[in-house]
Amino acid sequence: TGVFMATLASPLDELEAYLAGMDMFRERWSREPDGAELCGALIEGTFMNPENHGAQNPDYMFAPSREVLDRLLAHPCVRMVNVAPEFGDLSLELIAWIASCGAIPAAGHCKPTAAQLAQAADRGLKYIIHMYNGPTGSSTKSFDGGGMLEGALRDDRITAEMIGDLVHVH
Repeated sequence: TGVFMATLASPLDELEAYLAGMDMFRERWSREPDGAELCGALIEGTFMNPENHGAQNPDYMFAPSREVLDRLLAHPCVRMVNVAPEFGDLSLELIAWIASCGAIPAAGHCKPTAAQLAQAADRGLKYIIHMYNGPTGSSTKSFDGGGMLEGALRDDRITAEMIGDLVHVH
């Protein structure tokens, strides 16, 4: 059994301390496996769209930044990073960098158009976090191919996650 732990939008020094703790746990588990494996960290809140913050603190959300990302990727436990694709070239560059570093580029708590989502998938986006959750932008209009929901459902390169707990999805 394994689990991925998500981060919250937090000050960078707190995020790095949290990730350092995960690194220590994973290293110890690799020597003495006991119980569930901590498979890695999902950086969830750091590069979200503040307009779609949900339960995350928008005061600690950053525009796409290689400097911030590289600080987080310095921790081997980081396996997935959430980036809002709608911030244009900065988002696309970050998504491509995440993929080149061996982590999984993901999108959630965002509201790209289907066209923006397809551009992100062209750069390596693989995963949608909390599909149909309230903080996920959607549109049933045909402009730009619709919204994130329509784009994710049409694109076989993207895996979509749903939390079927009657809270995240009614």
